Amino acid sequence: MHVMRVLLIGMFIVALPVLAGADIIPISDVNENDVNGFPVLRDSVVTVQGVAVVATGTLGADTDIYIQDGTGGVNVTQAGMASPVIALGDSVRVTGLVDHKSGRKQTALVITSVHPSTRMIVVNSGNELPEALELTPRQISESGDDLEGIYAVVRGVSLTGPYGWVSCGSPPIDVHTEVTDGDANCWLWFDKDTDLCCSQEPLETFEIYGFVVPAIGTIAESGHGILPVMRSDVLSSGPGSGFVALDPDRVYTGATADLAFAFEADGGELTQVSIALPSEWTFSGDASDVLLDGPAFGGAVIESTPDLVVLTGCELTQGSPGSVTLIGTDAPASAGTYSFEVKTAGGGGDLADIRTQPEIGVGALADAGAVLINELYAHSGLYDFIDRAEFIELYNPGDEAVDLTGWVLTDIDNSGECCGSNLWEFPEGTVLEAYEYLVIAKDAKLSYSSGFYNVFGEWPDFELFDPYGTDIDWPDGDAPNMILVSPDDGDPSVNQEIRLLGGSDESGTLAAGVPAYEAVLLYSDRTMACLVDAVEYRDPLFLAEDPCAGAPGLGGSTDAWVPGPPPWDTSLGRKRGEEGPVDTGVSRDDFFLVAPTPGEQNPASDESAPTVIADAGNNLPGVSHNLALIEFSEPVDPDQAVDISNYFVGDVMDSVHMLEAVLSRDGRTVLLTTTDRTPGEPYSVDIHGVSDVAGNEMEPFSGTTQLGINTISIADVQEYDEETGLSVRADSTVKAVGFLTVPPGVFQPDYTSIYIQEPDGAGVNVFMYGQMTEPAFEGDLISATGTIVDYISGNSGAGATTEVDASSVSVLARGFAPLPPTVMATGDVGHEDNEGLFVRTSGVVVSVEGFAIYVDDGSGSIQIYQNFNNLDFSVFAVGDSVSMTGVILQYDQTAPFLSGYELSPRYDSDMEILEAHYTGSADVKVSARVVDLSSDEVIEISYNAPKASHVTVRIFDLKGREVATVYDGICLGPQRTTWDAKDSAGNRVPMGAYLCHVMARNRGSGNGSNAAVPIVVGTKLD
Repeated sequence: MHVMRVLLIGMFIVALPVLAGADIIPISDVNENDVNGFPVLRDSVVTVQGVAVVATGTLGADTDIYIQDGTGGVNVTQAGMASPVIALGDSVRVTGLVDHKSGRKQTALVITSVHPSTRMIVVNSGNELPEALELTPRQISESGDDLEGIYAVVRGVSLTGPYGWVSCGSPPIDVHTEVTDGDANCWLWFDKDTDLCCSQEPLETFEIYGFVVPAIGTIAESGHGILPVMRSDVLSSGPGSGFVALDPDRVYTGATADLAFAFEADGGELTQVSIALPSEWTFSGDASDVLLDGPAFGGAVIESTPDLVVLTGCELTQGSPGSVTLIGTDAPASAGTYSFEVKTAGGGGDLADIRTQPEIGVGALADAGAVLINELYAHSGLYDFIDRAEFIELYNPGDEAVDLTGWVLTDIDNSGECCGSNLWEFPEGTVLEAYEYLVIAKDAKLSYSSGFYNVFGEWPDFELFDPYGTDIDWPDGDAPNMILVSPDDGDPSVNQEIRLLGGSDESGTLAAGVPAYEAVLLYSDRTMACLVDAVEYRDPLFLAEDPCAGAPGLGGSTDAWVPGPPPWDTSLGRKRGEEGPVDTGVSRDDFFLVAPTPGEQNPASDESAPTVIADAGNNLPGVSHNLALIEFSEPVDPDQAVDISNYFVGDVMDSVHMLEAVLSRDGRTVLLTTTDRTPGEPYSVDIHGVSDVAGNEMEPFSGTTQLGINTISIADVQEYDEETGLSVRADSTVKAVGFLTVPPGVFQPDYTSIYIQEPDGAGVNVFMYGQMTEPAFEGDLISATGTIVDYISGNSGAGATTEVDASSVSVLARGFAPLPPTVMATGDVGHEDNEGLFVRTSGVVVSVEGFAIYVDDGSGSIQIYQNFNNLDFSVFAVGDSVSMTGVILQYDQTAPFLSGYELSPRYDSDMEILEAHYTGSADVKVSARVVDLSSDEVIEISYNAPKASHVTVRIFDLKGREVATVYDGICLGPQRTTWDAKDSAGNRVPMGAYLCHVMARNRGSGNGSNAAVPIVVGTKLD
């Protein structure tokens, strides 16, 4: 643990001034600034009350609202969607920390756990919202400090300067533009969490409702502006204003559809509307086929022709929308995207084009399976180290040619979504003849040494061309380009030339930086209304579950082909049956690994037997003293793979015995557990009787394996001197192997600080400056080479922690089940034997102390501590019954280093409340009311009290004198003890009446309760 464990409590919990308790002050006092522009009350906790003018959830996932009283307005923030949820019109009382909002320059009231008195309550609901204060751009820009947080409106403004109406980008960021009224300018802020991003541009002159704030987010410009919280706060009036949405947004060629146009005014009232149909569409033109809905069109007059529908006498306002439906409209015979020309006007104005015209996509109708994705070649690294020769092969299984004009290929997009944003469209005139193949390559030829032509000696039918210049093609002219298009949610500016297949250049969809899953989909048009075929694969070593389960065309959670991207120089090919290609719709069943055959028929079946992956001398890598790894070239039969009779690892003395064989999730790697082997000595390895999933049996394998001389067990790493508590092998250079229990990034994210453990054995910390070069997950088999160190830090609090200070850390194998934690009593956890071990314990929370809590099951307490992570300990209270899982660390800094242990959970999910604390009162019962002195009888006393309260059980005589104390400690739930009728000195008490008294006191507040029961001490009569 080489990074100083800072005193977090001292750093973050600071003394803050509190003004007048919960006295309510005007919001204007919160906004008052000093000469440096900072709030006068900064770092004070104050209470204000106002009406909510922005509700919870409007500005992102955090609590980010505005409230206003008669003196001003202020922003209120709290991390997360906190309680209570605030609605518009709620009267809200806020006790908050006066500060600058994180990431912005505006004054805000912050509700934070750093100061527990900060909170927010709803006083009442349904209040009338305050009127917007009418301001000019000059007032906002020159007097913004005085107006900050106020709800305002600026009228008659237009866009100015070089900005125009801007987009927030993808992913969205806070942006800005500038508006003017002809006299002065001010900023118009676009919060990335609002629907202003990518919204319809207003007309030339408009008005804005919003809040006066300084610059937002990371925007560098200074000065104040206005922040609207939704697109409807930016209002246009007059000809061309308003909004329209068209439903449906896609149909098939030649289909008959009812087209519904939903209208809403922007600012002022609209009295005229017109809809012009594209020439390719057919409409009756009868007014009876124009259906009006909504009060806005109650008095409208319809004028209709086959090309144009005009409505007059409308009363469209922002609060009174309406819809116009054209009944029985016929779509054109050609696929494409078609725009309807819509115009609007107010009273007395001339009709003008609405700013954003509605569009509808028309897709070609095709049967599923009319064309099949027949082969995927994803990984050409043996010849082409950046996979320029990748290809997708299509096949027409029917006896009719198929016109592919306008059809598109897509994949999982760059963000991992299972319906892609990169669409590759076939150009006009593309025809796939019956029983023919069509090949699309990443690059036909990029240079003299890379591309499809260089690997296969022929040109593909198409290549994927990127017009944005991120991947320039070699000018060859022999392979036409497909057309890159994107749906509305795509971002062409970040498209790569191909994201379809993955491979060594990591251009496929990534999981933890590794190509791990992919789906390729074929649609009959760019609207993606008709899915023709889909293929997916998944690497189960990185993804235990299918990320595309339930996505259109991608089936259930077990449909994907495994184990992920085909290996180098191998394709994923569709199987052939007696009647043609196999097409069950399940990639797992339809595909197998084949040699690449672009433009040709795939093999009829899998006839390739698995092989053992070894070096040229048939040497297998050495792993650990009792583990051996066998990696096969393809998935193998699971039953044969775990049959230990199929394996032999031994020496001339036949001293090694097979104990267990476990198969990884991808079906390709077998982990053998053997009896101990000696480092530095060669062992023979023989394997036979293992087949692939198709039944092809491997040729018998004979090879060798050898452990490095520095390979030792983790138990040997942790062996300690019983007098000092330090490792007996400190400063030795070793190689240790174990399963990962704490992955990188959980503890000390800037470094590699992980924990590995042997099955049913010891665990140890592995530390390395910098990050691992490959991702690592729970259950991965890890090799660490380095020096054994007892790390003692007087600053960090870590004491005598034995670790492997590693020079190299690598993943040997993946896909095995994570090790289960060792279950222990709380009193047994804190021992040197357990340092580094992955443990689960349970008990009652007996103390909560900032960044640590203590848990006790009656056998002794163990500290639960946050080790450089951000766990939520605030959910625990004294008295909770909990289960805690984590690794055992040591914080003792004094010799001998044999005390001071803590359990450090990895995640919040490692900490579970089994039963919340209760607030009952103390009670006590006895097994009998009479104790017989003549028979050495004892009496059993049962008592209970609120968990984790301090309990004292004492015996008093009738004069109130204490006779004996039978228990004095923490209550962990129902407990029992006995009294033998003796006093505290061990003497028999006289016969007579006594009281058994229990007293419970809360350890924090001191409040408590009492109970008592009488006992008679006597002797039996003869």
